[in-house]
Amino acid sequence: MLVVGTAAYGYCGADYAEPFSKMFSELATKHGDLLYADFKEGVTGHPLQADNDHPNAAGDAIIVRNMLPMVEALLAQVQPH
Repeated sequence: MLVVGTAAYGYCGADYAEPFSKMFSELATKHGDLLYADFKEGVTGHPLQADNDHPNAAGDAIIVRNMLPMVEALLAQVQPH
């Protein structure tokens, strides 16, 4: 399993944001899963879609490029050698 996390929005406040972020690593650790801590890593500051929340195609490409090594590691665990 690959647990893919993300950070909470800043407006959520520290009381929510801190446990929210920890939840992903705790879940992965509990079950011995791989963790990709923040799928938006490297996308912040790039142009977004019209909703000003979701990445555009260029941002999606960054996400895919950054996550690829972790997805390959996951595939290596489930494919016969």
